Amino acid sequence: MYPAVIRFLFSPSPWVVLVFISPTLAAVAFDLLLRIGPISQMRLYEYGNYFGSSLIASGVWFGWLWGMSLLPHRKSRVGRVIGRSLFGLLFVVIVLPILELAYGGQVLYYGVFRSYMARDTLRLGLIMHGTVGSWVAAWSWRVIPLGIVVAVACAALAWGVWKAGERVQRTWPILPLIATPLCVWLFWHDMVETRALQAASPDTCLLHSLVGLVRDGLLGGRGPHGVTVRQPRTLSELHPPEHKRNVILIITESVRGDVLCSDKAMAADDSQPKLPYALPSATSHCTSRFLDEALPERLGLARMTVQSPSTFSSCMMMWTGLPVDADMRTCHEAPFVWEVARAAGYKTAYVTSQNLRYQDFGAWVKISGADVLIAGADLGGVADPHIGAPDERATQKLVEWVQATSGPFFAVLHLSNTHWPYRTSPDLEPYSPHSRKPPSGDVEPYWNQYRNSVLMLERTVAQMYTALRTTAAWEDTLTLFVSDHGEQFYEHGQLYHINTLHEEEVHVPAFVAAGKNGLTVAEQGALAGNRGRRAYSQDLHATILDALGVLGDRPRMPFAERLTGRSLLRALGPSEPIMVASTTSGVWPDHDPVYGVISGERKLMGSDSLPWKCYLRDIDPGELHPVTPERCGILLKVASAHYPQVPMR
Repeated sequence: MYPAVIRFLFSPSPWVVLVFISPTLAAVAFDLLLRIGPISQMRLYEYGNYFGSSLIASGVWFGWLWGMSLLPHRKSRVGRVIGRSLFGLLFVVIVLPILELAYGGQVLYYGVFRSYMARDTLRLGLIMHGTVGSWVAAWSWRVIPLGIVVAVACAALAWGVWKAGERVQRTWPILPLIATPLCVWLFWHDMVETRALQAASPDTCLLHSLVGLVRDGLLGGRGPHGVTVRQPRTLSELHPPEHKRNVILIITESVRGDVLCSDKAMAADDSQPKLPYALPSATSHCTSRFLDEALPERLGLARMTVQSPSTFSSCMMMWTGLPVDADMRTCHEAPFVWEVARAAGYKTAYVTSQNLRYQDFGAWVKISGADVLIAGADLGGVADPHIGAPDERATQKLVEWVQATSGPFFAVLHLSNTHWPYRTSPDLEPYSPHSRKPPSGDVEPYWNQYRNSVLMLERTVAQMYTALRTTAAWEDTLTLFVSDHGEQFYEHGQLYHINTLHEEEVHVPAFVAAGKNGLTVAEQGALAGNRGRRAYSQDLHATILDALGVLGDRPRMPFAERLTGRSLLRALGPSEPIMVASTTSGVWPDHDPVYGVISGERKLMGSDSLPWKCYLRDIDPGELHPVTPERCGILLKVASAHYPQVPMR
């Protein structure tokens, strides 16, 4: 009935292949029921990712179950007894737990975090939670009905595999011997995508997590870096003032400080560098025409510098006040600013257009202290997982929340659309030629696409401020605007961010804007005096604590000795602090990290393989001509203490 080659490869009954890959087939059907909305909105290449990753997962199941099917059918009586005992043991000890996690566990995880357990979830979860048993305990009674259903399905699978084994006894196991090692190798080397797009079935995500757990356990891997569910320490009693102002932190994505002006004066400042350095014809300064019209009185922080060009790391420092070299556990135990605000009597919210499925970001902020959490998936319209939902939907939700909230509040608005490939609006594309296609030669069209995207962001933020100023709460509100990091366009040979600590990746726009009672006269004077001073991510955390009225309580907060940021609502004084910086952190594992130390116009950079280089920006603003590390003085001693793995020569 079947061609000889089919019988040779698959047995006289090729249908048995469906039994061996049935876990993945069932997972796809299950996924369609659970995520029909997001799956229906995938683009063509995401469907390709989904098909390819499912094929890889089915290859693992195929070989594993094929091999197990041979165990009960040994020729000798003793062989059959041993084989059948081993068959049952393997199903109970290995297959059943994997299926419980791949189906029941994924249902529960998705119900809480709107994403599946993926590449690093189990590894990081075990670091923070100790055992899978603690997860099961946390899921409570909900595991019981799901566990029963999965156990019944596992029994049915075991019966099917047993029966299929009768058919494959005399078949050469060529395909499983080739396919399964190949598919495991693909998982081992992260050739499936489960951490950002999650264009993959739940069993694919789970298998990737298991293989990653084994790989990093054997090889040391990434170490304890990344995010999972937090376990924040308890705050001691806070002593906020009787009158509390409202505070809003606005974080945008990938915007450079030389593209969007922090204040109105920057556009006319001839001392500002031309941009970008990679374009010999560059003659333009930063612009801010929409903000200049809607918010001309904003107080700019023209030298704002993030200590890491990574969203995760930058947010960690702003939200916890920890330095970039804090370890993973500390990053997950330090209180977030929402938790501080709630303890101080504020109502809290986190509104974001970001895709929280990415790298378990949603799990990280699930326990955050935010009374209201609205993410990109809730806003809808996520056309690209890197861009997230339309920023204007997030700003509208924030304004609506402000209008509906009485009493003092603290909110974080986290925007996303200026991430590559840079969302633009057809009615606002003055920079031309522009292209969404990453450059292979001429960078200018892509640079113009980015500038158009930043311009659209600026218009959206300006419209939001116009709406906020009409609310009853505005008079008592302070807002702080900042970008999480910058963006490189080949100024130093690379594209995007998390490449280096050069200015195009760490210098970002920042400003403070407030209603009539949002800032005192002294605070306005301090901000004006701090305009030209270099400020850092940790300073933003201190500024938020000061705005909430609890900076005086910081010495009694968890990890207080590491909370060294300065409030920008107070005069900074003449001395320049020495700040550590890095492309990697406890919450973000950069595989080729760059480390640094910054103080004023001096900056040291090095890596695991490249020695320290000193940049003096007062004579080399483009950071194109490094000098010997000794020229950076005391910075070299600090850098060597924090990052001893960087070679000196």
